[in-house]
Amino acid sequence: MKCKILYTIALLLVIVACERDPEKVTVDVDSAKTTVLHANIIEELSMTRISNFSMLQSIGKSLFITLPRSQNDTLIYEWNANEKFLKGSYRSGRGPGEVLQVFASSRCPVEQQLYFFCRSNAKILLHHSDGGFSELTLPHSLYSFNGISFASSGEHIAFNITSQGANDNKLLAIYHTKTGAISYSINTRIPFGYEPSSRNLFSALAGTPEGFVFAFLGDKELIFLDHSGNIGKILKLGDNDLIPEPYIPAVGQRRLGAQPYIAKIEYVNELLYVLFNGEIYIVNANNGRLTDKLDIVNNSSESIKPILDFTISDGVLYLRALGNEIYWIDSLTL
Repeated sequence: MKCKILYTIALLLVIVACERDPEKVTVDVDSAKTTVLHANIIEELSMTRISNFSMLQSIGKSLFITLPRSQNDTLIYEWNANEKFLKGSYRSGRGPGEVLQVFASSRCPVEQQLYFFCRSNAKILLHHSDGGFSELTLPHSLYSFNGISFASSGEHIAFNITSQGANDNKLLAIYHTKTGAISYSINTRIPFGYEPSSRNLFSALAGTPEGFVFAFLGDKELIFLDHSGNIGKILKLGDNDLIPEPYIPAVGQRRLGAQPYIAKIEYVNELLYVLFNGEIYIVNANNGRLTDKLDIVNNSSESIKPILDFTISDGVLYLRALGNEIYWIDSLTL
């Protein structure tokens, strides 16, 4: 009888632990230590190639720039920090190693691969660290993801999905590339068919070795997930915008937007580089401690603000500034 009681108590403790709210950490971004870094503009990159829809990713010493439209049949350009030479990397098309249009890109922090998603081809093009490529065709049930937010973490790829279906009104799908299994997580915040539906969208999503981290449009929080989609920690960088209620039926209504306060997240060597309000902050991925805010300046010692996009690999930081100039820091040391 005593053993049965002890077993019941232990079971209740497990249940309570599982239902416990995730850890919430509030960060005072104004108290962050400011680190000044000097960046050089990459003159070789013609401004005609870059637009507000271009995306930056890097692997090794190479920067990859995805274009919203093909130029000379090229969709992805590569600029190497050692060679300082721009070349076409991937062409537009339907064949192997080709995509019709790059809707989103991501870097896997586990396997050091770049992922380029093409909705028209319904595939992901994987660029490996040795320069080779492979392709991944997505299952039909993932076609509904919004085409912007996805991230890889080893054998798992997470997608922000936006249309109602078999996902039981969840906003995140996690696809296991080896088994083909799909799990769903993160409850819908705005019912499908109502506004502001933009508050169901992610402004940033990144992979970590332990899972994923993401932020909602209109929010100033980083939400940490494991590979099963369970929330482990929430890092609060500021107050989220209020979600207006009651919700408005979307029929005949203008879509209500939201601010992308957190525009990009990259995991590098147990650190999260977070593009927040046009500036890059560095957060310890393990304990959520804010370590630095980067003040990146040009050759005239003027701060480069706002930063629109960035990427880091092998100690090289690339960034895209207002006006679509591309800068780089060739030895990132903090």
